[in-house]
Order: sequence, then C-alpha cells, then structure tokens
Amino acid sequence: MCVCAYIYLCLYIDVWILGCSFICTYVLIYIYMLTCIYTYTLVGPPFYQQFKFKTVAIRNPTQANMVGMQEFRFFDSAGIPIIVETAMNPGGEQPGVLGVHTPNKLIDGIVIYASEVDAAKTSKWLDMKKSNVIFTFASLVRVASYEWVTCEDLPDRDPVSWEIEGQVTIGDAWTLLQRVSNYPTTSSRSATVRFQIWPSEGKYTYVCIFM
Repeated sequence: MCVCAYIYLCLYIDVWILGCSFICTYVLIYIYMLTCIYTYTLVGPPFYQQFKFKTVAIRNPTQANMVGMQEFRFFDSAGIPIIVETAMNPGGEQPGVLGVHTPNKLIDGIVIYASEVDAAKTSKWLDMKKSNVIFTFASLVRVASYEWVTCEDLPDRDPVSWEIEGQVTIGDAWTLLQRVSNYPTTSSRSATVRFQIWPSEGKYTYVCIFM
C-alpha cells in the first residue's frame, strides 16, 4: 500500500470515530434534555373539621344485630393524636340502659379488657342501626391516619367494611377519603386496628423521561 493510501485510510478512520463520538454525545445530550429530575415536598393532608365513619358490613351479621367498637382515635402526619371534641351517632340505637353505649365512649380514652369487664367498667359504642358516627373537632385539622379498638367481647360485631369521609366545615358536602372492603379484622379482643389515609409528610425525588 502506498503512503498516500495509508494516510487517507487513517484519516477516514479518524473521521469515522470522531463522527461516532459526536453522535454519541448528541444522543446523550438529547436524553439529558428529555429527562427531568425534580424534588417536591408533600405538605400533608387537607383540612377537615368533621370525619364520618360509615359501617358497611360487620363480621357476622347472622350472629350479631349490631356494630361495636371501644375507641376511635385520629393522628396527624407525625403520628401525634388529635383530640376529638364530640362524637355523635345520628339515627343510632343503643341497646340496654340509656347512655351506656353511646358514641362518646369512643373518645373517652378508656379501653377495657375481657378480664376487667363488669357493669361499672363497660366503655364501648354499640349501635343496632349501624348508623354513621360523626367526629367533630374544635377547628380544622389534618388527619393522616386513624385507629379503632375492638370490643372486649363478641367478635361478630366487629366492622369489616367501612368508609371514612371528611367535611371541611359543618354543613358542607362530604368527601370520601377511604373505602375499606372485606378487611380481615383481628378476632383478638381490645385490639387496635390502624389505617393510613394520607402519606407521611416528606420530600420525594422523581425522575421522568418524556418520549
């Protein structure tokens, strides 16, 4: 091979390699331009003043003619309890002595265990109509999670399907926040059942590619 041909071949190879390099660089720049990386802060759940617990189904309606719970608690995104001002049960019907199994028992902070049960220590809500329980706060609050406590007796009364709704101010329309269906509620007595209805606060990083 003559010297000129060799030189031309080397130049051709160099140009080809350089061209590939430019192409690769362009592709990388293009992908970079189409890729966005951003961080946002989740500020927390919306504000509501009232929350509604709607019983949809209990564990064994053929064996129990009412729904029952001991306690109901609400928490903010940091897991701090939020104090409920009132608990009402419009249209509800409590069995037995008047005032014993009313919805205010859900927020009295008392949990009774089977070994402690007697007429003087009963603290639970029962409702033969399975009507809604409406929890009202003194002001607008942000609820991220909630929990309720099973009764000390009769697992057949435990809720297994329910809905949680929120109302910004009294008299406004209700907003469905969570629907739970056929949940395997524990059969343990005086046990806590906890649910998250809003993610915890924090920062999240997302990578998105637009094609």
